[in-house]
Amino acid sequence: MTDTLLNDLSLPYIPKLAWSLVVDVTLLEEPVTMHRPRSRIVKAADGRQWIQEYNEPADELAKRALRDIIQKYVGENAPRRMGPLRADIIAFVKMPTSIPKKRRLTDMPISRPDWDNLGKLLCDAAGPIWHDDSQIVDGRVRKLYAINGAGEDIAPRWLLRVWQLVEGEPHGSS
Repeated sequence: MTDTLLNDLSLPYIPKLAWSLVVDVTLLEEPVTMHRPRSRIVKAADGRQWIQEYNEPADELAKRALRDIIQKYVGENAPRRMGPLRADIIAFVKMPTSIPKKRRLTDMPISRPDWDNLGKLLCDAAGPIWHDDSQIVDGRVRKLYAINGAGEDIAPRWLLRVWQLVEGEPHGSS
């Protein structure tokens, strides 16, 4: 019978890397989700037809608004980050009024929008920070209610933090 427990040599190697915080910005826009691309059949006058994919217009507007805010934060002529990046995204969404006051500090938003689609929209909008969101090698997206420590509603918002890998530094715990 084969032993089903893994020993240390069979586990993947996970390096301990040194990271430097390069972006820490709060975006006072309501978090919205990225929808799936839509498709339609396009028919030409000569009878040819093909499938055309497109994004929801609301997605493009939301991305553009976030991109403009991020561009102002990093500066018009700021160089885009190169190399591996780490990102932490927190989407603070509006709390439903149906949640009782005694649960306001402990409830979590387990309804739509999905956390991964929130992250996709912000990563696509953050073009002024990096060349491509494929540079993110470590990331986390969280979805929380937009309340303060007293359980009072605050404006929905995004929090984006980005770290860049420190080259040539001794690597300790991250």
